[in-house]
Amino acid sequence: MELIDRPSTDSDVESASWLLEQLDAESDLLADRSHVRHACVDAASAWPGDARELWWRWILEAGESLGFVGRALDCTYDQLLEMGRAGGRLIIRVESTGHWFGVACIRGRAVRLLNAAASEPCRWTSLAELKSSLEVDARDQIVRCVVIEPERPGDLSSHDHDHHLTPLARCWALLKPEAGDIWIILLFALVAGVLAMATPLAIEALVSTVTFGRLLQPIVVLSLMLLAFLAFQASIRGMQTYVVEIIQRRLFARIVGDLAYRLPRADLESMHGHPGRELVNRFFDVVTVQKITAQLLLDGVSVVLNTLIGMTVLGFYHPWLLGFDVVLLAMIAFAILVLGRGAVKSSIEESKCKYRMAAWLEDLAGSPIAFRHDGGAQFAMERANRLTFEYLSERRRHFRILMRQIIFALGLQAMASTALLGLGGWLVIDGQLTLGQLVAAELIVTMIVGSFAKLGKHMESYYDLMASVDKLGYLFDIPMERHTGLMSFSKHGPASVEVCELQYSTSGHAAHASGFSSLNLTIP
Repeated sequence: MELIDRPSTDSDVESASWLLEQLDAESDLLADRSHVRHACVDAASAWPGDARELWWRWILEAGESLGFVGRALDCTYDQLLEMGRAGGRLIIRVESTGHWFGVACIRGRAVRLLNAAASEPCRWTSLAELKSSLEVDARDQIVRCVVIEPERPGDLSSHDHDHHLTPLARCWALLKPEAGDIWIILLFALVAGVLAMATPLAIEALVSTVTFGRLLQPIVVLSLMLLAFLAFQASIRGMQTYVVEIIQRRLFARIVGDLAYRLPRADLESMHGHPGRELVNRFFDVVTVQKITAQLLLDGVSVVLNTLIGMTVLGFYHPWLLGFDVVLLAMIAFAILVLGRGAVKSSIEESKCKYRMAAWLEDLAGSPIAFRHDGGAQFAMERANRLTFEYLSERRRHFRILMRQIIFALGLQAMASTALLGLGGWLVIDGQLTLGQLVAAELIVTMIVGSFAKLGKHMESYYDLMASVDKLGYLFDIPMERHTGLMSFSKHGPASVEVCELQYSTSGHAAHASGFSSLNLTIP
């Protein structure tokens, strides 16, 4: 290995290794300091030369050995800030001074700046100080930086491959990078849920107005106010749909990026003889993940928030209605947690049967001649029938759980509407509730139980989402070969191979061993 004899190389390697180690620590990952420094030394040895020209190559080379995914970019200062706000971790070397800087994250106008040469190496600072440190004079000035992706490839995998991550835990891992946008969706859904109460409250006011007078002006004003509220609610729903679409695109891109990084580095022995093409078929479940995630973020979240807001309004009408809310919530929890017990597991088993059938059909299509003679066609049909029977059995078992939830939800809808009508009528007769409040309460409960009646659709979608995430987990859990040490060869000359004291034996017993020992070989 060629060593570099430059005065600045040691300090540059130290700065690079310190920054990589600190960026790991800022991401709550434990880095082996000696491993990081060794990777940087190997990278500098593989690409000898001036650090001003090759520093970014050293970072990429060391990052490959450490499991980072990085990219060297020439970008403007504004683009650099945009990448930092998006979660990218940045490494920059100022050419004029030779100082190294790292940007762990950017939040608003605050920057988490890393600088080994400073008295306070890791600190929060302003965008103005960052601009001064990087010696940027104009916002469109080109800056060379290395961008390290916010999530390492493999963060979706189960690091202990003997223990498969639960589908729910893996689903959270998939959606974790989208946490900011999901909070925006929740905020939009909360506002839309409050605005959804405009209709029953407007009807309550209308009933009271009609009861005590016949003036047209209050009705016109009430109608215009309701139109404004509903129009605002519609615009919020439109923004929700757009944000969910962005999340779907990012999910697809992130899953593809993880698999494209993982599959070329897969440990073939760990695949246990499974054909790679058959395993990659599970990638098509990403479409299911996209669609169901969008459905649950739009409809599912809205149903939950509308239910909570509606029950809160009912609770303000009368304490008896608050008790009605508690009973209704208990029934909903019973339907989801008790009646849905075992549904995720049965959905996963159903999905496994589906993929076993797909693998068998692929075998038939891939070896058509083998199944044409000597009973091959009959064997193909018999195995297909057996796999079909297994699939139908698992589907029947899963649907049995789903059907009992649907029946309970439909029954609850009928009982809740009837109970509220009777309870509300008694309260109106007793003078504890106005007629307008009764009509509004009936509308709110109808909306709540009407949404709950669609529980079967949403729960089936949730179970399908868990099954799809579980299937993608088989791809995320493919172990990768460890890539450590020198990742690239120097282009300044051919590589040489040296073999020292090589031993080979065909048996572990010395009496029966055959082979050779103490082989020394040099290939220039």
